Amino acid sequence: MHNVKEKNLDRILIAVAALMVALFSVTLFKHLSYPLLWNDEGDTAMFATRVLEYGFPKVYDGKNVVYVHPVDIKIGVNEFGMFVADPILIYYLAAPGAWLAEKAAGVYDKTLLFRLPFALAGLLGAFVMALAGAGLFEKGRPARPLFMALFFLFAALSVSLALHLREARYYSPLVLFSAVLFYSYFKHRLLGESGYKPYFAVSVFMLFLVYNTFYPLYFMLLASIGLYEIFTLSGKMRRERAPGRALAPPGLKDLKPFVPLIVSFITVIPLMIFFRTIEVALLKGSTVGFSMERYIANLQFIFGYFAKHEFLYIALLMKAALAFVLIPGRISGETLPEATAKKASASNFLTLFFLVHVFVTAATPLMFTRYFIVLLPVVTVVMLLDAFTVFEITKKYPGTSRKAWQGGLIAASAALFILGLAGKAWDRRGAPTSSPTSTRGPLISSCLSSLRTTRGPRTSS
Repeated sequence: MHNVKEKNLDRILIAVAALMVALFSVTLFKHLSYPLLWNDEGDTAMFATRVLEYGFPKVYDGKNVVYVHPVDIKIGVNEFGMFVADPILIYYLAAPGAWLAEKAAGVYDKTLLFRLPFALAGLLGAFVMALAGAGLFEKGRPARPLFMALFFLFAALSVSLALHLREARYYSPLVLFSAVLFYSYFKHRLLGESGYKPYFAVSVFMLFLVYNTFYPLYFMLLASIGLYEIFTLSGKMRRERAPGRALAPPGLKDLKPFVPLIVSFITVIPLMIFFRTIEVALLKGSTVGFSMERYIANLQFIFGYFAKHEFLYIALLMKAALAFVLIPGRISGETLPEATAKKASASNFLTLFFLVHVFVTAATPLMFTRYFIVLLPVVTVVMLLDAFTVFEITKKYPGTSRKAWQGGLIAASAALFILGLAGKAWDRRGAPTSSPTSTRGPLISSCLSSLRTTRGPRTSS
């Protein structure tokens, strides 16, 4: 009877998860064809067109110069006229959509075809991220579809996530590439369900794509994975140390997790030289300037954003509850069940990535939400993994204690969720008009003011 009820519940939750995916898809694709490109999207469209014409993002086509960047044009353009101030993979990813848009007649159809690949990449990235977390749960049990349903519920409630993933910029590819990397990492390092060679190939390739899309995230991922592996290795060395020794020496096998990171870094060194990455980054920082006051203000902005527009307080509640229920076991030396320990490890890894990302991103002179948009699904996964882990641990508590813990946690989460919804309602009421309404007429001048286009002499054909 118990198995029958569980199977029925599993089917219901699968249907609910499918409904949440559909709801998120609506928020992502609704009014995608409305022809108002953001200023950054216009940059993507112009360079994607140049890729179709010249095979690379050429700045000067004989008539016009396209260059929107704080770094001097002498640094940001090489001897071939190629834009090199930023990674250029995004313009090649946008080229198919630009090619399809050229074939369409109406402006709505053109906009839809240009944006569609990015929105699809965003949807796929969110789905892979959800699978990365859901894969930590036992197959055929209700917890797995429940995790998926909750993940896409929170995703559907995130205005920023939907608006960024539908833009023709690097945001959705980054979410996809990082999600595939996390999925592969969990499968190999935590679950042991994939071999070293597939993980090596996937991790090196995804990191390569990330670097060529938005190189700051590349270094954050490299640092996060490297730090987590160092922590894991140091713990293993402490456990296996001989009497009288501080640490056991690592074996060659213990160093294998670091090999993909080293190989990945070697593969991007030529790109760092060609695109003058370090020089451009230093010049970009010097253009605006940096101070500790600005750094602290950026940290306040990032954490304030997650507190106001996302569900950071629920995530902090779950993290605090998890730390509290783990303390007695750590003191007594009791180990967690393997499945529960894997969820806690995945949460710790993603939490480390979140912290590394935030404290590195805060050093950016000019702060925008897009710089940390990849963290939105990460925070949701951390929050849900912590919640499920707490419930799994407290399941073994005596009846009264278990009910108090789980009931109190649900009540507090519900209260914070309702408060969060109030902020979401304000977000949706003030969301840009490109989402709920059609925009007609010319673009406002402020959208065009930062576009530096100079007219050159017309050349005879």
